[in-house]
Amino acid sequence: MAPVVAFVSFRFGDTDGVRRNGPTDPSHRLASHVHVTVEGVDGEALLWALDSAGVRVSTGSACVAGAASPSHVAAALGIDDGAILRASLGWTSTADDVAAGVIAFQEAVAKLRAVGGGGVG
Repeated sequence: MAPVVAFVSFRFGDTDGVRRNGPTDPSHRLASHVHVTVEGVDGEALLWALDSAGVRVSTGSACVAGAASPSHVAAALGIDDGAILRASLGWTSTADDVAAGVIAFQEAVAKLRAVGGGGVG
C-alpha cells in the first residue's frame, strides 16, 4: 500500500498550492494515510465537492473529527491556512479508485479556486 500512498501524495503535491503535512521520512508515516493542506480553498466546500464525486475524505485531523473547531495539533504544527484534507486507503482500495480520487481532487480544487475558494461566508 505504501507505493499507492506515495502515488497519491505525489499527485496531490503536483497540484499548485497543495503541500503534504507531517514527517518527510516515509518510515514515520502511516502507509495508508495522506494529509495535505490546500491553499485558497474552503475545506468544507472541498469536502462536499469530493463527496459529490464519490470520494470520501475528511477535513482537519483525526483528533478533532466531527468538531467545528480547528485542530490543535494542526495549529501546533503551524498549519493554519487553507483547507486541511485527510484521506485514508483501505484494503479494498484499488489503483483505479486512487486514480479517480486524484482526478476528482484536482478538478475540485481547480473549480473551487475559479469561484474564489468556494467559501460560504
